[in-house]
Amino acid sequence: MTLAVAIVTWNAVLVAADRKLSGNPRLKGFDATKLIRIQTTDSHGVMSYAGVGANLYTKPFEVSTWLERVLRGYVRSHSDTMQEIAKAATEQGIATRLKDENGRPQFHDFMFAGFLDGAPIIDHITSQNLGPAIEEMKKAAPNHFAILRTWVPPKKYQVFAIGSGSRSLSIDRTVRRVGKYLKRSGHYSANRRRASALLSMIVRAISEKHIDVSRECICCWTSNSIGGEFWIYDADGRLVQDGQMVPSVAHGVDSTEMMNRLRPVFDALKTEWMRALDAGLPVPTLDEEAVRAAVAKVDLTPKKKF
Repeated sequence: MTLAVAIVTWNAVLVAADRKLSGNPRLKGFDATKLIRIQTTDSHGVMSYAGVGANLYTKPFEVSTWLERVLRGYVRSHSDTMQEIAKAATEQGIATRLKDENGRPQFHDFMFAGFLDGAPIIDHITSQNLGPAIEEMKKAAPNHFAILRTWVPPKKYQVFAIGSGSRSLSIDRTVRRVGKYLKRSGHYSANRRRASALLSMIVRAISEKHIDVSRECICCWTSNSIGGEFWIYDADGRLVQDGQMVPSVAHGVDSTEMMNRLRPVFDALKTEWMRALDAGLPVPTLDEEAVRAAVAKVDLTPKKKF
């Protein structure tokens, strides 16, 4: 399982997710990225997940990568985007793929925390039987994923968590401090870093109680005006600068696919720059034709296979 925590205010959202992939000893040491940025025609925010993932396979498979592939190629509204994720998860049978020691299906959840038409929301896409209506629906369709929404009251903040570690999350003084910093984080980068560091500390504390939660985590922040940052923490709470990016899909464009296509162009430019500087020659400019050719190769075909 996992731990993903979202703290949502009217000014900003902060989401943290641990990096452990449990259930498969062969994947020990692989640090997962359980976050993805999503931007639609009327919303933007961060999604995380808990449940099935790379633990089903002998090689790393990121659910965040699967989400990029599901959503790419189409410009959608927020409602249609959440419905597409729930539909894809249902069609791929994710809800019944992973079972506990008694053979019962484990729960699987997706959590979106962000802003819809400027108002903060939390959308929970889940295979759990949360309420009589969903329970009746799942009797006929065991793979069904339902969408539940939480609106954040004005001048308040909302805390939401998914995964096995969520049972140990309490609204204590540290959580309240994160909410306080978040409310003032729009124009103050120091408050973003303070909130992120405190939330990573909460993840590490919970990892001491749950073997399925890692001490390492990623925190992702976004404001109600779309801007965003992320921070990667190691097991000791130190920031890690490894050039990694948080996956994202903006209006149907898959950022990972885009960067994979553009990286060779920028790597070639960097090499030419270094050679020019060493030789005392004018530095070269970006090859716009090469950029256009790389962008033209970007695959925007949706792929739902899990």
